Amino acid sequence: MIHGLHLPHLSAYDPPVAGEGTLYPLGMFTLAEGLADELAPWITARMWRIRFVTAIAVAARALDTLRDEVAEDGVTPPYLVFEWILAEALAAQRDFPREATIRVPGIEKARAARVRGRHLDALSYLKTPKVFGFQGIYKRLAIGMRVVDRDLGLLERGDQLLRAWEREQGVTGYADGRPHSEGRRLLDAITREVSVGLGPEGITLPAKSYVWSRLASTLRPDGAGPQERALLTQWLMDPSQPLQREFVLGIREIDQTLSETAAIEAISGQASPAMARMLEAVLTYERLARLLHTGLDVLRRASTAAGTKPIHLGELAGEPLLMALVRLLPGAYVGAAEALELVGRGASFEADFGRFRDMNDPVVLAEELLARHRDVQQAKPPAGKRPWFEDIDGAFVVRPPYRLDQPPALTEDFVHPYRVGAVQEFLRDLR
Repeated sequence: MIHGLHLPHLSAYDPPVAGEGTLYPLGMFTLAEGLADELAPWITARMWRIRFVTAIAVAARALDTLRDEVAEDGVTPPYLVFEWILAEALAAQRDFPREATIRVPGIEKARAARVRGRHLDALSYLKTPKVFGFQGIYKRLAIGMRVVDRDLGLLERGDQLLRAWEREQGVTGYADGRPHSEGRRLLDAITREVSVGLGPEGITLPAKSYVWSRLASTLRPDGAGPQERALLTQWLMDPSQPLQREFVLGIREIDQTLSETAAIEAISGQASPAMARMLEAVLTYERLARLLHTGLDVLRRASTAAGTKPIHLGELAGEPLLMALVRLLPGAYVGAAEALELVGRGASFEADFGRFRDMNDPVVLAEELLARHRDVQQAKPPAGKRPWFEDIDGAFVVRPPYRLDQPPALTEDFVHPYRVGAVQEFLRDLR
């Protein structure tokens, strides 16, 4: 070691925790996600463009002979190389309107690579591609629809979808690999280019590539033909999932510009008994979640306004918004507890949030919010996250990334997503 040079070391101020944990600081997401899974088990809030189910089927057919291959880097599977090629194909289309490629996973990475005159690879693509690439996002839906199996192998419905797609996109012969057909030409080209992409040089497609041109024109996210749209719509509302079917149908019948809160309130008025119970659980749980998260925002704002001066809990005794929350919390808690009990979630709710049942003191509310937040952060994997607040001799100071410059206000907005937005976007692309 060079004299006078010391390697970095951990100190009390720099604890060994990974990341900051900026989402869901009160740990209310798990229960909300469970409710959302009941409403729409095949859909997630990250989904926007349902046509990626068709893209998964296209990839499954082309990559069948490459399924057991791995790229030269030892980790990249063939389906990710297909994602790189499709993302580049869509990024290269300057004549597409913005709405055609919005929310395409990896497209900004592809555009950045084009500016540098390079192709996508494992280093320049998404940080966690098996989760945030389009097959990572839409695999759940494609499996639910029985388009592919869990290994991304094509199923009977997938073949049916491909045949509708190839007829409408002018690539007949793709599904069965019919010799001398346009579909066979595209099939062979995709397989060949993915195979090359697995090698040491990666993707080598020229600027004006047949594969790019054909993939962009046939898999444009807003470009499904009527037969393809009919199949995707039918399977999205599969009778095997009655709640999801009713959920999608309900959203289809209302104003597509409604917020998540307004949409769920609107469809609850015409819901079946089972759906009505689930939606009431969502509405009451989100009401409580909004009250508690607003309370945490009050603490953030109070500390921000005080600068570096620590806030003692007693100073919050007369805080108007905290006092209003204390008046609203008991009724909100009871409403959520009763509704969640009816859908089998009462025990987990009580275990996690029972401390807020009989809340009648602003100072106690502030104390319990800080305690709950600290417990949630410490429990986050893999080794815990730092709380948003520093504890200084019984007082607290909000850390700089979580300062709140504007006074908080109590709104009707949901804290958590319930997949309304995803369904609304699906329906736009399926019109």
